Amino acid sequence: MRLRFSSTGRRGSALAGAVPLVVWAGISVVTAVLARHLRRWISPDAQLAIGLIIIGAGLAALGPLHDGDTLVRLLPGFAVAGVGTGMLNAALGGQAVATVPAHHASMGSGTNNTARYLGSGLGVAVVTSTVDPTALLPSWETPVIIGSAVSALIGIAIPVYLRATRSTRVSTPHR
Repeated sequence: MRLRFSSTGRRGSALAGAVPLVVWAGISVVTAVLARHLRRWISPDAQLAIGLIIIGAGLAALGPLHDGDTLVRLLPGFAVAGVGTGMLNAALGGQAVATVPAHHASMGSGTNNTARYLGSGLGVAVVTSTVDPTALLPSWETPVIIGSAVSALIGIAIPVYLRATRSTRVSTPHR
């Protein structure tokens, strides 16, 4: 059985849609569990940035897909994005809690989860509404490449922003 990709989602089986997502989710979970060991070598801030850049690379690998491509063609992009998602998820919760006072830790965690679910829901809605050939963007590649670019740019911006805010904090006199 040759499972094929359909940019409009109108062809193909449920299995064709589920297998890449299972690969992505499985790799994401394994990476998140293993990523706790990364804190010995890299900071959680760097882990966030690296995770986003890896997600951008995985999405970029999905951009040039064409109708009729086999399922095997989808797997590398989803696998790479799974590694990035796992790294990102492993650092997000800790960073959300670390940015608020200890007595507000649950609020930091709740805000993190709310933002993630809202972002996921909006992301799915935007991509599925733009992939339809009769909609605003007529191809799969456009939202995927936009998502890839946004992920990579934010990943690159994190260390730049943190470096700028840390140097401002250091140079600002305390009163």
